Amino acid sequence: MTETADALAQLKSRKAADAAGHIAELLTKASVRVPGHARPSFVLAEPLTAIINSIFRQGAFPSEESLGMIIPIYKGKGDRNLCTNHRGVTIITVIYPSSMPR
Repeated sequence: MTETADALAQLKSRKAADAAGHIAELLTKASVRVPGHARPSFVLAEPLTAIINSIFRQGAFPSEESLGMIIPIYKGKGDRNLCTNHRGVTIITVIYPSSMPR
């Protein structure tokens, strides 16, 4: 569970929502300050750990969680109408990548 809490602590705020509309703040703000502890205790760490462990035990990753949206981002120079002047950014789910081993 501490690995999940560490991953939640590293999530960056103020990022775009994933394909399902989840934002990292929903996970990181669900925390409680515990007196005497250096960092907040993440309320969702235990249930997320149980879900992720179940996925690993079953060996089946939910197919909808492996989908991403590719959004073209203008590079800032050249003709905006040319595809070569854009780069693709993939928006993926917030929950699972933050908990996967690196």
